[in-house]
Amino acid sequence: MSKFYKSVLIEIPENQVISEVYPERIAKQLTLEERLPNCECEECKGTEWIILPKESQTTKGSGKPYIECMNCGYLTHL
Repeated sequence: MSKFYKSVLIEIPENQVISEVYPERIAKQLTLEERLPNCECEECKGTEWIILPKESQTTKGSGKPYIECMNCGYLTHL
């Protein structure tokens, strides 16, 4: 049987992104600017991202949270 899920987009302030996706100990060591300069997509220079859920196939194995550019679909981890 197939399963379908609905996602709900909730805006997260830029200054809260790292603390939203990383445990507190890592969030204190890393800034969003260090990980994603100017918050720009490497492919299209877009600046709107979806933080993929931990249950997503793209996050399994690496343990790192992944994000997807809402403009072109480029995937990267934070």
